[in-house]
Amino acid sequence: MIDNEKEAYELIEALNEHLPMRAYATLPLVKAVRRQGADIQVNDAVKIDSVLYLGDEGGVACSIGLPGGKTVVVTSITHLRIDSDHPLARRIQAYQLRRSQHLEGPKSRSSRRSRASLALPPNIVDMYELSDRAIRTVFALAERLSATPPRVALNTCRGRIVATLFYQPSTRTRLNFESAAQRLGASVVGFSDPATTRAGDYYRETLEDVIRFTSELVDLIVVRHHETGAAARAGRVSSVPVISAGDGYGQHPTQALGDIWTMTRCLGDLRQARIGMLGDVHIRSLKAISIGLGTLEPV
Repeated sequence: MIDNEKEAYELIEALNEHLPMRAYATLPLVKAVRRQGADIQVNDAVKIDSVLYLGDEGGVACSIGLPGGKTVVVTSITHLRIDSDHPLARRIQAYQLRRSQHLEGPKSRSSRRSRASLALPPNIVDMYELSDRAIRTVFALAERLSATPPRVALNTCRGRIVATLFYQPSTRTRLNFESAAQRLGASVVGFSDPATTRAGDYYRETLEDVIRFTSELVDLIVVRHHETGAAARAGRVSSVPVISAGDGYGQHPTQALGDIWTMTRCLGDLRQARIGMLGDVHIRSLKAISIGLGTLEPV
């Protein structure tokens, strides 16, 4: 065992008291995110948005925003440098040193993979933009969050605001997003009927206008729309990340991720699985699931 789980959660609780928090990129982080096409230099300032525990192999991890863009990176706290005068500096440095000493020796392939930083796409609107590694990392984060004590989980997105903009009727998807945000400590604003907004009355504000305005007020936008391609349009004009909750005959990426994660939890490695899908192949959820299954590589 590298980590004492109790101490790791106590460190996370202490870090949550100081978020958002400034840190600086180290060489391992720079190498990892450059492979994803992000432009970052050693000692560039980054902002830690949230922290979570990825188990003994992954340790305490941070979600950070890179300078000059919306790219989100999930990385080990050992890949960041903290100001020496920060109140938690010594505590963080002691944790980093302990993990580094334990990981100096020969590492298994799985350990090396689990420690890698991952740059996710700026927006989750298209399953084609998610690599095998990205999908599996999302699953790993979901596993850890599902095992996180509720009291600790409430600090994950504390102080954040999520906008749910549903131009199309929804029960399960909207309530899933809103309850998940609140369980992670975020506040939720938005609408479930565009007729109650300027987008639905005689002003007929465009999707782009609504997204531009909303993105200045919140930290994340979840959008469902009846027009194919609407989520991608929203992502192009938003100043914060956008998640598609389904658009027209496009895709429903989060339903696909949730369904495939459930398959892996029930069946393990899907390499030998025979999966049948019933329904119109043009339905956005089936389309997204098919793309996701095709992206996963054998393990």
